Formats: sequence, C-alpha cells, structure tokens
Amino acid sequence: MSENDSWPGQLIHQAALYNNEELLLCVLQGDERVNIDSQDICGRTAVYTAVSNDSLQCLHILLDNGGE
Repeated sequence: MSENDSWPGQLIHQAALYNNEELLLCVLQGDERVNIDSQDICGRTAVYTAVSNDSLQCLHILLDNGGE
C-alpha cells in the first residue's frame, strides 16, 4: 500500500471519511512515513474529516498519534 504522490495523506483522509480504523492503523504503522496532518485541497486535515463525519474511532486514533 502506498500513498498517491499527487496527494500525500490521501489514505489517512479516506480512512477518516469512512471511519475505517483498520486502514488508518495500517497506514500509521506501515513502513512509509506519512504526515498525519496532511491537508486536502481545501486545507482540511484528517482530524477535521473525522469530526465532520462522526468517525469517532478514527478521531481517537488520529489524536493519539499526534494529529491536529
């Protein structure tokens, strides 16, 4: 699993959008370094996405791993 070079952090945002904690943990614990605070085209972080979509499990994971 690798990040899309055109948008680093895309997998983190998708996990937060769909409350997919398994994907989120896989990305965060993977071999590739990811920026947990990467922003989408509108400047939103994965934490914002998780809050906006009531993805509470992912929100807790993001915050526990230093997400802002």
